[in-house]
Amino acid sequence: MSKFNYYRTYINIVNFYEVKFVILNMQKLLFMNKIFLVFTACLFLSCGSSKLIKETEKSFNGEWILKEVTYPDSSGFFDVTLFQTASAACFESSLWKFVANNNRGTVNIYNTDCVTQAHNLVWSVEESSSTSYAYNVILKMGKDEKASKMKEGSRLQIKKISESLMIWDLNVQFQSQPMIVRLNFERN
Repeated sequence: MSKFNYYRTYINIVNFYEVKFVILNMQKLLFMNKIFLVFTACLFLSCGSSKLIKETEKSFNGEWILKEVTYPDSSGFFDVTLFQTASAACFESSLWKFVANNNRGTVNIYNTDCVTQAHNLVWSVEESSSTSYAYNVILKMGKDEKASKMKEGSRLQIKKISESLMIWDLNVQFQSQPMIVRLNFERN
């Protein structure tokens, strides 16, 4: 073998290893880019749902009147106690005040057939696992509790919310049967 052919073979071998090294490094970079993209997408998706929840909470802000309590898919007269406080009939025409920046509020019952009183309210909005509802409202009537620390309360589903109308569904048990209590609000 001539000296020229020897060097030529050596250069081809070196070039092969350099190309293989470059390809391996490119594959590592592509893999790292994929991991970075997946991580970034997860971060944006998690922030996106949080932003939608905050927007929904802002929609609550202000005064609402509970115009009507209905029982869809049920007929007859029902004596249901809401929020372990008073009967559903007592809550009709009540004034609900929501403050979105601290998730607090008040409920004033004005029904003359009931004990008229004001109740403190803590609430929060969370995503619903149900396909029928986008969000849940966690609601508790009490004093000096932060919505983020609530361990118990009522879980209501937001059926509809707009500038002037809000509809909640509350799943309850009545005579050992599941039943929906629908709360229909109008902005005051």
